[in-house]
Amino acid sequence: MTLEEWANIWIDEIKYCLIGEITYNSYRSYIDNHIIPILGKKALLSLKKEDIERFVGKLQAKSKDKKPLTIPSLKAVFNVLNQMLKSAVNARHIVLNPAEDVSLPKATKKERVVLTSVQVKQFFDTISNYYPEWYDLYYM
Repeated sequence: MTLEEWANIWIDEIKYCLIGEITYNSYRSYIDNHIIPILGKKALLSLKKEDIERFVGKLQAKSKDKKPLTIPSLKAVFNVLNQMLKSAVNARHIVLNPAEDVSLPKATKKERVVLTSVQVKQFFDTISNYYPEWYDLYYM
């Protein structure tokens, strides 16, 4: 059985009745747009940790037709794959989950920009002059 075959069984026959429509649509999108194009043709039994690590690397890499995934999106796709493979272990299709100990990239924290007192005054002047109905919302 290929990963694509298992993915379709898992999402349509196992998960479908356990999750809501919005979650189903998200999972289906992750499977169809990311998991199957990269790993779908691999035999479920032949999947190794290295395959999953390469998969994560490909999701991070730019290609000519796709932008790299953001870290939160990458983690969401990986979590669906991981759930799918855990279910394959539970169904006795594979012995170990090859995604189990794969490390994911960490998001870099963006430095916060703090306005100076002059910038704050300019902001409030602009709000009060052009958008007075919003002034109370921003007033400290």
